[in-house]
Amino acid sequence: MMVEGGVRKRKTKQSNLSPRLVRVKDGDAIDASSVSPLLLATLADDPNSSSRRPLIRRCLMHLRSSLFSQSPPQKLSVTLLLSFLPTLLISKHEDIARLASETLGAASLCSLETNEDIVMDAVVVRALIHALRSSRMKVSMAACNAILDLSTSSAGRQRLLELSALQFLISKCLQIHISPSVVSLLCKGNTRRKSSLASREDQYAVSLLHAVITLVNACNVEQLERFCGKDMQEFWVSFTKLWAEVHNQVLHDTGLKSGRQVSCVNNTGVNGLAHSIFKLSLTSSQLAPLPTAFVKRSIFGPGESCFEAFLSSQWETSPLMVRRHSGSSTENDGILGLFSECLGPMESFPTSLCSMLHGFVSCLPIDSDELDIFSFLEDVKNELGCPIVYQQDLRVLRTESQSKAEVHFFNESTSTCYTKPLHFLSSSDMENCEEAYRRGYTIALRGMEFRFTCIAAITDALASLFGQPSVGANLYLTPPNSQGLACHFDDHCVFVCQLFGGKQWTIYPPSLQLPRLYDQLDGRLGTSAECLLDRHRKFLLSEGDIMYIPRGYPHEACTFEAGAAASSNFSLHLTIGIEVEPPFEWEGFLHVALHIWYLRWQKQNRTLAEPLFLSLGEMSVTLLHAVIEVLGASDPTFRKACFAGALAPPLDNNNWLYSNQKTAYSSLVTKISTGLAIVELLKKVEQRENLCERLRWLCHLDSGEETSKDLRHRINFTGIQDILALYSEHKDRAEASFLFVKSRFCGEALFDDAIGSYKMLLEKYKKVRNEYKNGILSLHQKKNLS
Repeated sequence: MMVEGGVRKRKTKQSNLSPRLVRVKDGDAIDASSVSPLLLATLADDPNSSSRRPLIRRCLMHLRSSLFSQSPPQKLSVTLLLSFLPTLLISKHEDIARLASETLGAASLCSLETNEDIVMDAVVVRALIHALRSSRMKVSMAACNAILDLSTSSAGRQRLLELSALQFLISKCLQIHISPSVVSLLCKGNTRRKSSLASREDQYAVSLLHAVITLVNACNVEQLERFCGKDMQEFWVSFTKLWAEVHNQVLHDTGLKSGRQVSCVNNTGVNGLAHSIFKLSLTSSQLAPLPTAFVKRSIFGPGESCFEAFLSSQWETSPLMVRRHSGSSTENDGILGLFSECLGPMESFPTSLCSMLHGFVSCLPIDSDELDIFSFLEDVKNELGCPIVYQQDLRVLRTESQSKAEVHFFNESTSTCYTKPLHFLSSSDMENCEEAYRRGYTIALRGMEFRFTCIAAITDALASLFGQPSVGANLYLTPPNSQGLACHFDDHCVFVCQLFGGKQWTIYPPSLQLPRLYDQLDGRLGTSAECLLDRHRKFLLSEGDIMYIPRGYPHEACTFEAGAAASSNFSLHLTIGIEVEPPFEWEGFLHVALHIWYLRWQKQNRTLAEPLFLSLGEMSVTLLHAVIEVLGASDPTFRKACFAGALAPPLDNNNWLYSNQKTAYSSLVTKISTGLAIVELLKKVEQRENLCERLRWLCHLDSGEETSKDLRHRINFTGIQDILALYSEHKDRAEASFLFVKSRFCGEALFDDAIGSYKMLLEKYKKVRNEYKNGILSLHQKKNLS
């Protein structure tokens, strides 16, 4: 105490604040004009001082509220905020760092402009990611939520990916070890497929998952390729286990029924999670390649001559039965042994059917000419990962013995799978499949190559062997004394692999030679083909046998023999389908050859020839493409599969397949040279309404490095009126030009010249098919992790 002038005064304790600052309690008001100067002075002095925490907290709260009071926020307020945030986000005080993240998140939601201003400041975003890595859960969770707020813009997602936020999010997920049981589904409406990820208690886990899924789904190919290593592999396993739990809840309609049961919800749904798993699979194959020699030997026998004999005598020409080697069993016999290995004990298959169906997701259709997997993902983002769909993934049917008509089981029931636009099968529908089987119905499962890695490896090897981008596989389970599908023909060749039991097959002569894939044809054998019934061949397939049926050959199969006692065993067989797609028929190869020849011819003449000569030349090439297409519609040899994609370098005339394909090419070129006259051709082009649709794949040839922009030749049959007008105006020269171009092409275009571009086209198709296959396989990997 001190005495001054007779008055006692308490000695004032020396403050450790700077002279310009005063203590501010949480309840004290702060003048708006003082916020920025106070924060600047505080941060310049000692931002981590405990005594300054109340002041900083009050200033941040005031600044955050001011952002919402301005619509949109003033540029000055945002600029000041960005100058403070890097220091505050990494504060050692938990409440300050947490409040800074919350303020940043709130600012990023004020407007798109504000969000982009924050994104442009890399120092701020890095500081936010630093806060995410904090060992203090509340700080990390606040930063995670701010990352989600920043991710509401495309620019925000890309900046976060650029600064490796996704890697740190994944690392956090691994640190806290998110259990699949923590995450549940919260239904939004009347369908569990549209549910959101939620949790009764663990908001942090759900927020981390939401952030990971959001950023993964924003990745491009280059960004995806940066993910590798032990952490990524560990996260992948936990991610697929989570998917298994979520998929199970979708099927059984379990999870959280109302908002009262849950306190932690985000906007990530089932499809978003499936999208992420699909995307993460794009940069790594789900299977080890299988040697084509192994597959070739398993089906056709030892020695190259066996396969050559098949191509010469049976391929696309006549059926072939390959009997199992005496003394061998399906468990140890080539590809049949692999089938047995992945499908499990064959004798118990009917009883294990339901559990298998529960593990499947729908293989959503992808356009045959789709070469951008991201475009496909955008189209199916609301359905990816959904349960199997009736007709698309599974059929349950039988053929009546008297009427020979097909009857579908679910048409007779009150199943809920018929109350939706797409017929998604519920858990009870899948259980009813076993009841259908007991009542004589065949269970037909499509897309087995997308559900089991060993089947995928086999179909991949066969695709390489036959020079096609992909090969399919369907599974058929038929009860004793029954027939599944009615008599029909396929638009693709099939290999029937009998895995268990036996089946009687009846094959009829074709009424249509080599039907094309995707042509609108009724594949059932109707009354107009009844005359063929007396010219059939019968084959009894036993366990381990393989039968080849060319496309166009009507066939039917049953588990009993006419005039014999009913079989006591069920039949299980896998059908491998070799689909010859339009670009990979011989017609397709000839279109490629013409395209390559014309580019070379145009390059040689573009600077020397008059404009009319070049215009008539382009018209003639377009019409020559039409000649090839018209011949393909009438001559089945143009529709045969081309094996140029299966040729391995170096090309050698002593190689049987190379020599065979070269001879076939020369024969078809000769047919083109003696083909239609231009007048007759123009009439046919006018009549063929789907000509442009059939040749749309030719646009994929235009992106090769060998074609400069001014040399690209696009086929556009929609401009037929322009062609007709040009022909009418210059009739004599147009006819001469067409004959000239046709003669030069047939004389100059060599088989070897087109192989390189043809293979490049094939690889484009293979790439997207492999990406699709890896993605759908990854959604089935839960079977191997349980």
